[in-house]
Amino acid sequence: MVLGFEKFPSKNPVPITSLSITGNDLITTSPSPSFLSASPTSHPTSFTLANNTIDCSPTDCSTNSFLLNSPKHSPLLYQISNNRCRPPIQSPCVDPRDISIESHGITCRISSLVADCACTSSTSSIPSKFPTNISIVILGDCESLQIDKEASDFSQIYIFRTSKLSIQRLPRHLKILKIFHSTVSFEGSSRGTVPQQWEISNSKIDSISPSGLSNLHLISLHLNFCRLPYIPSTSTRNSKIENLIIENCFLETTQPLFEVSDTLKMHHSIIFSSPRGLGTIASAQLQNNTLLECCRHPYLDYRMGLDTIDLDPRCDLHFYAILPLIVFSQLDDTDFFEIQEDREHPEKIYKAFEEFKIKYNKKYKTKEENQLRLANFVKTVNTVDKLNEKSQKRGDTTVFGINKFADLSNKEFNRRLATKPPKVPSSTHSFHNFPKRVKRQIEDFPINFDLRHETIDHFPIIGDVKDQGECACCWGFAVTAMLESVLMVRLKRSRQLSDQELCDCAAEERKVGCSGGSLSRGLHYVNETGLSAQLIYPYKDTRARESGRCEADKKRRTFPPGRLAVGYPQLEYSDYEFPSFIYNSKLPIAVFFAVPPSLQVYKSGVYSDENCNITGSIWHAGIFVGFGEEEKPNGLVEKYWIMKNSWGEEWGEKGFVKIIRGRNWCNIEQGAVAADLNDF
Repeated sequence: MVLGFEKFPSKNPVPITSLSITGNDLITTSPSPSFLSASPTSHPTSFTLANNTIDCSPTDCSTNSFLLNSPKHSPLLYQISNNRCRPPIQSPCVDPRDISIESHGITCRISSLVADCACTSSTSSIPSKFPTNISIVILGDCESLQIDKEASDFSQIYIFRTSKLSIQRLPRHLKILKIFHSTVSFEGSSRGTVPQQWEISNSKIDSISPSGLSNLHLISLHLNFCRLPYIPSTSTRNSKIENLIIENCFLETTQPLFEVSDTLKMHHSIIFSSPRGLGTIASAQLQNNTLLECCRHPYLDYRMGLDTIDLDPRCDLHFYAILPLIVFSQLDDTDFFEIQEDREHPEKIYKAFEEFKIKYNKKYKTKEENQLRLANFVKTVNTVDKLNEKSQKRGDTTVFGINKFADLSNKEFNRRLATKPPKVPSSTHSFHNFPKRVKRQIEDFPINFDLRHETIDHFPIIGDVKDQGECACCWGFAVTAMLESVLMVRLKRSRQLSDQELCDCAAEERKVGCSGGSLSRGLHYVNETGLSAQLIYPYKDTRARESGRCEADKKRRTFPPGRLAVGYPQLEYSDYEFPSFIYNSKLPIAVFFAVPPSLQVYKSGVYSDENCNITGSIWHAGIFVGFGEEEKPNGLVEKYWIMKNSWGEEWGEKGFVKIIRGRNWCNIEQGAVAADLNDF
């Protein structure tokens, strides 16, 4: 439809209750045309101007506007969206310019296509003397909303599907603001004088100026499926919210949102930092949330006055400022980290997490679990960055990295570790029948030696790396790994022995195999009963969490009973006795040690982190399969052990780790155990 006009007729007007101008080609010749000039008897309750092509005036398309004048009665609802301005043929726009459509003071400068150039700068201003209870709906192309200082009667704003809307000023008497499927920024100051209700859904707040949300009193703020940016500390100054509901949101803020005076409800959301200035909360409901950063300082004395709290057990909180100490007992992990986020590209962490899930075939059952795993992943990324930075400053060769454990909490990871150190037999123990020739072997050995490169009849001496899963049966895996080498070297049999049999049958009294065990007890069990093969007694990491599961009497023996000799090399001779035994006998040595938290993210290099508590730590076991030396970046030479672990090939150097040698790192050289056949 092509419609040409100067004005709507004002003589004997027909009353109009609703006027919609949509999808038209509007032609005008007036320098300042007016679309609507209604008499007192003609005042539509709504006006829509959408998807039209509108002529500019013949003069300058950067200054022309179309007036929708209704002096005494303005519509209660304006909809202005997706219109295009067309300049006169004889005066085309060469550069992008502002074309404005004015509706009784609402000037929406829209993104318009002018010849071959796009008018990109847009402004919508709302002046003073608005009628009371008017509502504005902004759709589509309008890019800037400006409200004059005196426009205090404007009560409602609804914003739908705008790609880039800058809100310059909010009216003082605004009661309702609803934003849906839009990207907006708050650039001007706000001075609301009446309580307001805000709802922002499926939207992104692009930016908030230093005073963009100041001096507000909100009855409620409901954020749903939203992304909020970094918020300057002054943005919400003197603002107060009575009920804050955050659902399914991603908050990048590191500053207080508002002073919450009544209720906080936070569901299924990810927050990059703790909201440090939430004020006194009467009631808090926190469910399935992930807080990725915590305050740098523990605000334990901050007055929260929390009367009631509904804390869902799946809530993964790692901050101090919002909850009192009594809540900490309900949390899995009280450690907290400061997330080093890229504020310009926060999506990087999501991309890295998706790549992590693909690489390690991670599949989560629910959105809530995915959210929780993301939180653990971000913590791990941050930990890795800090550890690598410290390692470089010390001049170490240790490199830390993301592995399959990156989405686990500390509590989950520690399930594969023992909580108590194993007992070490005294020198008078009756089981000490290790041949004395071991101690008399030559002390000559090369600087570097690795059993992984040694073979018997083309079969490797060191078997494949296994994975103990979520079961603290590392002691059983260390024993079988050592005895598999004994079988290969002495009897020339390449067999994988049953870790599950040891976990089921050789645990300490009144304990289960998955709660930890003893190297010496495992070896004693094998010497008494022998050991079956992995093939006929396979491993399942959940099986040994219960007692009474031993089925050894039903399985054929692969490692023979009664032929095992065990020795306990002494700490004071470890620097030469350990490597001498490994090199000359071509057999590994089993060890146990206290575990520093950083071992979880070890990737390569010589590991030397001594952040382990011998008296109250968690413990692990493995086998030494070699030794060597390497030069550090600072020129110093560092000795190391090569240890085979039981966390799978996706950890460390394909399941192995180099550990600092000669310093009894985390007690590792103190309780070593060597095994051989007693008739060799």
